[in-house]
Amino acid sequence: MAFRALSPSAPRGGSSPSRRPAPPADGGPEQILAERYARGEIDDEEYRRRLATLRGTRPGSAPSPPTP
Repeated sequence: MAFRALSPSAPRGGSSPSRRPAPPADGGPEQILAERYARGEIDDEEYRRRLATLRGTRPGSAPSPPTP
C-alpha cells in the first residue's frame, strides 16, 4: 500500500488539468438535440422548434443553436 502512494501513477489530489471527467451518459434531451444539430442531422429551424417544444415555449422564443 505504501508503494502505491509513492508510485508516480498514483492519483494526486484530483484529476490533472488536461483530463476532464467524461460527461454523463445521459445528458438529457437538450444535449442530445444539440449533438444532433452539431452533426448536421437537423437544421437551425428544426433545432429551434424542437428546443422550444422541450422547454414548453413558443418556437420563436428559443435561443440560437449552439456553436460547434
